[in-house]
Amino acid sequence: MPPLSVPSWLKIKPHRKLVTQLHAPTVKFLGEQDGPVERTAKARWLPILSASPTIRRAFLVRASYETPNDIHVVLALCSTGGPDLTLI
Repeated sequence: MPPLSVPSWLKIKPHRKLVTQLHAPTVKFLGEQDGPVERTAKARWLPILSASPTIRRAFLVRASYETPNDIHVVLALCSTGGPDLTLI
């Protein structure tokens, strides 16, 4: 598999945090986020997520968790363990 190349507009800027912890009282999943770019990302994430024994399922979804009109794309991971900082 070729090395992962990230588009320049998606690269992490020095002032961004690498991990953001979010506590949301309610999350509403609206549907799968799917398209050519998402399928490529999913194919590249598959070996990484498969190598983690605690990850059972993963979903790339559109979700609302602040207000109904504030929609985000979220990588939701179902795990048998707690947060895995190495994976994050």
